[in-house]
Amino acid sequence: MNKKFNHLVSIGFTVVSHDAKGEDFTPEMLKAALLKRINTLNDSEWLEAVEPPMDSYGYTIIPEHEPYGEGNGWDDCTDAEATQWCIWTEGQGGERIEAFDSRVLAEAYLEDMI
Repeated sequence: MNKKFNHLVSIGFTVVSHDAKGEDFTPEMLKAALLKRINTLNDSEWLEAVEPPMDSYGYTIIPEHEPYGEGNGWDDCTDAEATQWCIWTEGQGGERIEAFDSRVLAEAYLEDMI
């Protein structure tokens, strides 16, 4: 399985309003303006329009309960030994994303992520 990473990026777009500070923005105005920007970009403009990642993290698959103690059983743990296989974000304060009954199902979920 190939390693997967999640990247926070942004794209600039303009919003027309009646307030100099934009304090009259509504969700509908923002959505319409963003969709207009997205729909007017051609394929060659996307990499220029999107800012470089502001934050990135990887994903890791680990068993819910390691049979050999904390930090000792991730690589060699089998489906029979683990109660669940969980996808976690990597790094300090990692977050559990999803749990599966087998490592194969967890890997398939990651492969299908966009």
